[in-house]
Amino acid sequence: MKKTKTMETIIEKEGPQTPPKSKPLCNYQCPQESIVEKLFNYKSKKTDPCYQIAADLFVIRYLVGGVDPVALITLKWKNWKGDIIIIGTQNMEDAITEVVVTEELSNRMLKYANKNIMADEYIFPFVGVGLEEQIQSFITNINRYLGKIAEELHIDKFPFYDAKRTWIH
Repeated sequence: MKKTKTMETIIEKEGPQTPPKSKPLCNYQCPQESIVEKLFNYKSKKTDPCYQIAADLFVIRYLVGGVDPVALITLKWKNWKGDIIIIGTQNMEDAITEVVVTEELSNRMLKYANKNIMADEYIFPFVGVGLEEQIQSFITNINRYLGKIAEELHIDKFPFYDAKRTWIH
């Protein structure tokens, strides 16, 4: 009868085993948590409100699990159901993400929210109805201000997309 090694006999004879290192999801170096922490605590001293908007939208995207930026920016009030926000994806009509609304998320979203709380109104008043070019331009501006914030905080530059990469890292 062949004797098989059990985990207990391996540990007794060879000592504790270390698990193999997992492969990274991508070759990209994800931003460190310290960057996210700095943005959580960022308070702009600039007169231009775009600095704070960019930092807060990065944190909001991080808090909702790094969802597609177009889906985030085009959220409607009908998607906010009590303590849950239902977010569809841009590329897959049937794919949805349900996000629990924490106090932090609620406060940051309501800071910029459209005051017209009608079901079909967008939560964020940053872009017009269905204008893809306007959304892409808005995201480009977010990235520009995140770059300026990185310089101000003396950290490496990072794009808006890093909110997703940080979350899945």
